[in-house]
Amino acid sequence: MAIYNIKNKGSGKYLNITGDYLTSLTNNQNVMQWDGSYTPEQTWVIDSIVTSSTGSGVPIKSHVNQNFSLNIYRTTKNADVYPIASNGGGDGHVYFEPVSGVTNGYRIVTKSDFSTTKHYLSLESNSTANNINVCWAPYNGTNYQVWVLEPMKYMKVNANLHYVRIASSETGVRYTNAAKRTPTDSNYFNAGFFGYYSSGTLPAGNLVADFNTSEISADNKNDLVGWGCSFANDKVYKGCNNGGGYTNTSTFYIDSSHEAYIAQTSSVNSTWEYAISGAPIMVNGVAATSSDIQDQGWDLSWTYNTWHGCLAVTTNSSTGADEFYYLAIKTTTNSFITTEVCNTLNNLGLGIQNAIMLDGGGSFIFKYSGTPRAETMENRQINNIMYF
Repeated sequence: MAIYNIKNKGSGKYLNITGDYLTSLTNNQNVMQWDGSYTPEQTWVIDSIVTSSTGSGVPIKSHVNQNFSLNIYRTTKNADVYPIASNGGGDGHVYFEPVSGVTNGYRIVTKSDFSTTKHYLSLESNSTANNINVCWAPYNGTNYQVWVLEPMKYMKVNANLHYVRIASSETGVRYTNAAKRTPTDSNYFNAGFFGYYSSGTLPAGNLVADFNTSEISADNKNDLVGWGCSFANDKVYKGCNNGGGYTNTSTFYIDSSHEAYIAQTSSVNSTWEYAISGAPIMVNGVAATSSDIQDQGWDLSWTYNTWHGCLAVTTNSSTGADEFYYLAIKTTTNSFITTEVCNTLNNLGLGIQNAIMLDGGGSFIFKYSGTPRAETMENRQINNIMYF
């Protein structure tokens, strides 16, 4: 199974179910093209890319409800979504004809038996405008019948919730000690908690991060040394057992095999590529309590309704993962620790087992594909970021 956003080669627009931030579907809900929004209505699930015209083909399922698939409405040849179990004659199944010279590009053919002529996923009019209806039509030889399958990495679930799937081998943590909008990376978010000191900021908990001496003041580096940090191989290392009042903190780390973990530890390993601590939210599938958080040395001053970042994995604390999730969550209650956030994580259906909360509030920023997707107004000085 893979999750995709499906883009029309001719128009550059995306296959989109009518609606905004959909959480449910109705029979024959219309499908059209729209600007890329990274929202649920533009997210599709395909179990396998079947290129053979023989056999039953596969459904293109909606991520909103995988019991619904892309469908042909026989009387009008319109494209809509309809329950897979109720589709007869292959109306909800397709196969894919690869298009030479177009990476992940296909013509998508309906398996419906309504006609002996092959019908392809098409646009009612060959246009780059939004809200052009999607339909099924005989071959016309244009790029408006070519669809590019883009593996889904980012979703804006609603105005208060975003998440990103990140490969463990394609990310890093960087020490910045700079205003949160200073980094020029196309994809990044503020990461670990910190405290202010005379030279700027000092990290809380465990940290393994890229460190560029030319960009960090000598005073701040001296303060880091006094804070228990060490330096090697262009990285800064800080274990929570070296001062700061933290004990055995929940820590996200990436090991030398590019595997991501979230586990409790009081120190960092010199073989780790990166590490960042955060307050525990979920531990091996169980919601953390206020006592669990405070026992690690975290206070609860950050648990107010604002934007927060969260790192999560679908594995237990002793098993590595080749990808992980970052979630940007705008909470609505002050007592969200064991209720709102854990419910949100569970309701996404991602199978999350371990999660930590990163710094939020005035420190918060989340930038994807060069655009801030969520941020608070302040341009506060922060300690570190995670880039991807």
